[in-house]
Amino acid sequence: MTAHNPALHPWPPLLYVRRVGRLQNTQGPGENRLDPLTDTFGYIFAAVIVVGVVALSVWLTFVVPAQMAEDRGRSALAWILVSLLLSPLVAILLLWMIGPSEDHQSAPDREWPSV
Repeated sequence: MTAHNPALHPWPPLLYVRRVGRLQNTQGPGENRLDPLTDTFGYIFAAVIVVGVVALSVWLTFVVPAQMAEDRGRSALAWILVSLLLSPLVAILLLWMIGPSEDHQSAPDREWPSV
């Protein structure tokens, strides 16, 4: 191993950046390792992003069409299947465009307590 000579290399590699972690500057070339703390935070951040995307997908695919269908007097299961087969956005737009079913009665107005 040779020592670093600033005259030969005026720009010493102080920090190497990788996709998820940070490499530590070590004495010899080829002895760079990932910083475990930075690497761990990168993996935790990626896991949080993945969980968030999955939760949003489940909410848009199952919950929103089912709730919209029930509010409009339609079958929630049928609209969940439409959401799975076509797309959640198509199911939501179709439910919004066709409106409530003919035999569905709107909920009565809420009576507010008198003061």
